[in-house]
Amino acid sequence: AAVAFAVATAMGSPVIPGSGPSSAVAAESISDALARAAPGDTVRIKGGVHHEQLVIDKPVVLIGEDSPVIDAGQAGDVVVIAAEGVTLRGFIIQGSGRGVSAEPAGIRVIASGATIEDNVLRDVLYGIVLQETGSHTVRNNHVQSVLEFTQERRGNGIYLHNSYDNILEGNVVKDTKDGILLLFADRNIIRDNTVTQVRYGIHFMYASNNTMTDNVFSHNVNGGVLMYSDGTIFRNNEFAYNRSLASGYGIMFKDVDDVEVSGNYIHHNRIGLALEGAPFTPGAFV
Repeated sequence: AAVAFAVATAMGSPVIPGSGPSSAVAAESISDALARAAPGDTVRIKGGVHHEQLVIDKPVVLIGEDSPVIDAGQAGDVVVIAAEGVTLRGFIIQGSGRGVSAEPAGIRVIASGATIEDNVLRDVLYGIVLQETGSHTVRNNHVQSVLEFTQERRGNGIYLHNSYDNILEGNVVKDTKDGILLLFADRNIIRDNTVTQVRYGIHFMYASNNTMTDNVFSHNVNGGVLMYSDGTIFRNNEFAYNRSLASGYGIMFKDVDDVEVSGNYIHHNRIGLALEGAPFTPGAFV
């Protein structure tokens, strides 16, 4: 079922769609709209500014029309996806908490099979966090951290922690700590993303059998850093203008095994390609 909710916002009176199966239902907040929705519903939220934190705890498709803003007022996570099979599309998500120890995020996913696409995340400490779940699609999102913080104090743009079998494609990440971080994250496909003005464009730690194709990592401290990982494919990516005086690697491999690097365009970095302990295990290859 498709249900359009007219939600009172800081922008004034909501726009009420016409009659029919998608006619508007009055709701006081997006949380109220979600509470009224049935599993499997498509919930459409009109534009405006919505001052709340969301927990999506049932499988719904949540669509923003005219770029509605969800602003948590610097209190914790902005959106938590806690049910399998949720789609979140078309929102501006901002105002996460600022405390570094809690790692607050614009979107935190703790149930499998989410689709997160066409959202703008800004003024959030961490961007999109996929936590101990898998089979997600993260597509065509724009992610930016808290601009007034130094790079070291910001969170990561897209962060996979013990997450697996995901597709990350077409995202734009800038002004975060690491652009894309994989920690204990296996069998992910990372393609057609653009990452700029971060510490490490792509950062792997203890991650296996991941594939990276057709991404651009430019104007970062380092383009890519791959550590303690194996079975990775780097193909047809661009690593450019990563020129920190202290490092400035296009790609840095440290203690890795079985890595294929082919067809990449590595240029205008301080150091193009660096290998340390690569391969790490006798009989492995880089």
